[in-house]
Amino acid sequence: MGRWHVNVEGRSEPQHLESPDWLHAVGRALRLVEGWASLEQVSVVREGTAILVRSGDRLLCRLEPQDAPAQTDGQRLLARAGALLEQAQALVPAQAGAVLWAEGNFLRFLTVTGSRAGQLTDLRVPAHVGVAGWVHRSGQPRVEHTGGGSGRHNRTVDRLTGFRTDVLVAVPISVGAHHLGVLELVNPEAPVDRSKLRELTLLARTFARWASTLRIAEQVG
Repeated sequence: MGRWHVNVEGRSEPQHLESPDWLHAVGRALRLVEGWASLEQVSVVREGTAILVRSGDRLLCRLEPQDAPAQTDGQRLLARAGALLEQAQALVPAQAGAVLWAEGNFLRFLTVTGSRAGQLTDLRVPAHVGVAGWVHRSGQPRVEHTGGGSGRHNRTVDRLTGFRTDVLVAVPISVGAHHLGVLELVNPEAPVDRSKLRELTLLARTFARWASTLRIAEQVG
């Protein structure tokens, strides 16, 4: 029998449950959500050791096993970066995506989706080149159409992986002048207008505010 610490939408005080497994715990936690019986669709995702239960954009509840070992800041960063990328691709469906994290004079592919994810994860690229480098330095979002080989796109990664980038959407992960990295979406399914770009920028900024509170004294991974 496991013990779970549960934060429920609309309740200021955390709840505590005992359940034989995580699925049973999710079922019990859902019953604590006001109006749970009328929910049409619910999704369950993992974020590190935690379990998040959502309905659309609503976070209904968050379950954390009470006997789980404490996560390092690096582990928490990886988990939240994965969640950021999932949210971004729900907002702007794309062929691939990545969160690049600043490490000195480099940007590291911290978490990656798409067919070349295995080749790119942990790859480091110079922080001063390409669209990602421009966005990282300037703190401004950018949509780059790469046809004809013009513009800021650095094709080194494409040549390395055999992937073809036609459109690259990049937004800064930054808080004020403190630039932490870049969120990228590659070959979106539909044109990205200013409204979508603003929403992506807001997602990245919210993540940056959280990430800026971490004290990462070790290499992430």
